[in-house]
Amino acid sequence: MKFPNLSRVGQLRKHLKSTLNELGVQAKLDTHRTHGELLVYFQNSDGTVFAPVWISVPDMTTDGWEGCELLKGRWSKYEVGHNGWTFYRDLHYISEETLGADSLIALEKIRAALLSAGPVLTGKHPTTTSNQHFMEAAQQLDDRLILYDDVVIECRRENGVESFNFEDPCGRTWRISFEEGKAIIQLDGEEFSTLPWDQSAAIATLVSDEVYDAVVIRDAGLD
Repeated sequence: MKFPNLSRVGQLRKHLKSTLNELGVQAKLDTHRTHGELLVYFQNSDGTVFAPVWISVPDMTTDGWEGCELLKGRWSKYEVGHNGWTFYRDLHYISEETLGADSLIALEKIRAALLSAGPVLTGKHPTTTSNQHFMEAAQQLDDRLILYDDVVIECRRENGVESFNFEDPCGRTWRISFEEGKAIIQLDGEEFSTLPWDQSAAIATLVSDEVYDAVVIRDAGLD
């Protein structure tokens, strides 16, 4: 089946409308030529959400899908903290499939690829970090504080600086901010320590050990 009155992007917008809406992306055409080809890609208006699916278009003289390459990347999603933040890791794996002349079949293959890949939130998204060290340190600390049910790790971004913040069982406030390669650890507003931000285990251990010692002292009635 062909759709002679619609461009490729027009076909996607019409026949995959519900899928694109579900993912929160739009079909767009990259007019920057790469080795004489164009790319159809899927992204929202402000670049904070995309679907890791692309269609390489070698022949711009037709509106059919025959000979186009359907590319799909794989990403993993990680939860960061307890207030809905996420980190997405590119697994650097891309599958390829050549589309045929039947546009309806091609569109269904594109739909399946989009649904399988799912949406990816970029570091520009207000509740997503692109800093892997930030994610790893938050997860390591969460694992070490799991015994304290009332500890809620909240991620924030202020003036471009990302941090995670929590109140420990003794009512003290912690802030661990990630800036220029450093993890700056503050306790009740005062600097407690600074470590390289790629030492996630050391960051989590330092903080959790201090929390543990404070809880032991409190429970022993020595504070």
